Amino acid sequence: MRYFLDTASLVEVKRWLHSGLVSGVTTNATLLADSGKDILTAVSELSAAIPGPLSVPAIGNNSETMVRHARIISSLAENIVIKIPATQEGLSAARSLSSSDICLNITFVFEPASAIPFLSLEPSYVSLILDRSTDFGEPPEYRVLRLRQLRAIIDNSSSSTQIIAASIRTPETLSMAIHEGADVVTVPPGTWDLTLNNPMTMIDANLSEGLPKRLIEDLIRGRS
Repeated sequence: MRYFLDTASLVEVKRWLHSGLVSGVTTNATLLADSGKDILTAVSELSAAIPGPLSVPAIGNNSETMVRHARIISSLAENIVIKIPATQEGLSAARSLSSSDICLNITFVFEPASAIPFLSLEPSYVSLILDRSTDFGEPPEYRVLRLRQLRAIIDNSSSSTQIIAASIRTPETLSMAIHEGADVVTVPPGTWDLTLNNPMTMIDANLSEGLPKRLIEDLIRGRS
């Protein structure tokens, strides 16, 4: 299992690097815009800061524009992966880019079947969107079904493509994604904050901080 950080903030990347939870980074157009930097600068800084792949979207409404933008972005660093939407125009762009040995991340996959046309191209990743689907009225339990289906589709296709579980807003979804067979989870900093600040854990942790010094010393001696 690998953990990617879902952000375009260099500050957040540096904050979480020491945790062991950043083996790669994923970005999107909104995150890059919110960084306050032009895209080339933001991507160059991020690619230099992280130890693994950096997924960056190819911007454009048609395949030609996406391909042109993807070639510019991918030339910035060797660890860049180009995000291509799971659309008809995206499929055309992905076909052109895969012939140039550019690493691809097929994104905006809500329905597992959307990934099928891309698997013959052997993209590095397919990003399955999880929690955001509930914004469109999908029952939460369908996230599990979709992840299981995509896992089976890829395995039955004998594809080496890895599943990135994306749009993870809660600790519960994080646990589910790992349990149900994602190869990678990409987690926003805020979700890690929620995970590491469980209210019940924090209550007990705060209580333990108030233990008498003598009792703490006795506990340490008991473990030594």
